[in-house]
Formats: sequence, structure tokens, C-alpha cells
Amino acid sequence: MSGDGVERGGGGNRADDTVRRYVLLGGRPRGRKGTQDSLALQPVEATPDGRLKIDVRPARRQRLAGVVLAASETTILAAQSDFTDVVLVLSNVDTAARTFTLYHVPSGGAAADANCIGKTVTLAVNGDPKVYEFVGLSKGETLSGLCDSASKVAVTVYGVAL
Repeated sequence: MSGDGVERGGGGNRADDTVRRYVLLGGRPRGRKGTQDSLALQPVEATPDGRLKIDVRPARRQRLAGVVLAASETTILAAQSDFTDVVLVLSNVDTAARTFTLYHVPSGGAAADANCIGKTVTLAVNGDPKVYEFVGLSKGETLSGLCDSASKVAVTVYGVAL
């Protein structure tokens, strides 16, 4: 693809030459910090009368899971498909400071220090939530975690399904 967003192909025969255009959609900040559309390369087709037909559906993060952590390891999300732009938001829902531990477990693996995202991280009372961002989560991978006291840390996961 050339720098102008046009992919050219064909064998030199003008009738066989194909031109496929792409547009880059999304990527602009949307209000609150950490929320934005994903970048999506969308094909552009020409209608018979020469007008461009663009599929304008930028990928948007959706809520994938919401749980309250237990005092023992709890599965937050077991990925049934591939996801990109994954965000975890952890909030203290108690009247005292709480700690949590998070794991990003590979397919077929188990929660261990080798795949720990954050260990014994403190969430203050009435403090800001903790936010973790991932480039992606593959099918079979698991996000799990635990809290120092059951039902005191809420976790919400957002992402874009591929």
C-alpha cells in the first residue's frame, strides 16, 4: 500500500488493475481520560456511479465483564475470543482501604507470580480507581484476581472483540 492509502495490484493490463482504498477511522479522544475509539482500517468501495461507499463503524470498547473480587482467586474474564484495547477498572467499594492482586494467565496456565499484573496493590477509600490497559487478550487467556477482603473491590473489563 502506498502512502496515499491506496493499494494497487494487477498485472499491468489496465482492465485487470485493481485499486482498493482504505480510510483510517477513530482514534480521537472522547471526553474522559482513557476512553477513545479504536483505530480501524476500513475498506472503501466505489459505487457504479463513482461515489465512494465507506463502512463507517469504528470499533468501540464494550463492557466485557463485571465482578466483585473474593478473598481467594476469582476469574474476572475467561476470553472466549480475541480482544483488543482491553481495559480493567478496579474500584474500592468499602469504607476502608483494600488491596488486590491481578493475574493475566496464559491459555492452559495458572495464576502465579510469573503472570502477575499487580501484587497487593492498595486502593484508598474514596480514592481514584486503578486502571490497567492491555493491547490485547487472546482466546483461552484468563484475567483473575483476589482481594484482601471478599466483595470489597469491584472490577469492570472493557474491550473490543475481534
